[in-house]
Amino acid sequence: MHVIFVLVSVDPQAALQIQASGGPPAEFLCPLSLCLMRDPWTTQVGSTYEKAAIQKWLHDKRTDPMTNQMMQSTKLVPNQLTKGMIIKWREDHPEYVEAKQG
Repeated sequence: MHVIFVLVSVDPQAALQIQASGGPPAEFLCPLSLCLMRDPWTTQVGSTYEKAAIQKWLHDKRTDPMTNQMMQSTKLVPNQLTKGMIIKWREDHPEYVEAKQG
């Protein structure tokens, strides 16, 4: 029997490369999708993700993807502060266009 562990989390260097190329700040990117978040939600552990991405993750797993901590609850909380900062960043950078995810 073979067991394969796959840790799906953001490569900090990839996030910094996106930021360095004129993209959004790394903390505005979802650690799972590497896309600029539109609907950021926070886990009980305190990590923030795009809602759809973390819901997909939690469908099969009960760990926080960034910390790999087992979560007692999969309850998510909207991160209004981050959402507001992202909205402000988008307003200040109308030239930024995201690539469409397939």
